[in-house]
Amino acid sequence: MKRLALLVLLGAVSCGGPDVSPGGASGAHPASLAGAAWVVISVDGRLPVAGGEPTVAFTPAGVSGSGGCNHFGGSYRYDPATGALEFENLAMTAMACADDRRNQFEAGFSRALQQANVASSDELGHLILTGPGGAIVLANGRQPLGS
Repeated sequence: MKRLALLVLLGAVSCGGPDVSPGGASGAHPASLAGAAWVVISVDGRLPVAGGEPTVAFTPAGVSGSGGCNHFGGSYRYDPATGALEFENLAMTAMACADDRRNQFEAGFSRALQQANVASSDELGHLILTGPGGAIVLANGRQPLGS
């Protein structure tokens, strides 16, 4: 049932249904990204390879995580009033995965993350990062979305 709801949500975001805000149905902006850890559930509607799901963790000082094979880190600026997001100095290790499917997914994730410029949440509590590189939908890994 959750997968069906996610597919419906992704369809509404990508097709520009009645709510054209980049954050999906609710389009709410989290009060803070700091203190939350997330697991990627899709990048532009593509599901990650099982066992190689990228992760993203926000602290007050920066962002870090895994692309599924490689680790990344950097800093960010976030405006909760508008959802404007800017990543700065993102750097990722450069090791190849043994599984080419994971390499391909990680490349799409990395591109979408680097170009993400809006953070929003949906009614299911997902964090959605959108920008010219695509949409990343993340499920909460540890803490509730900041409020």
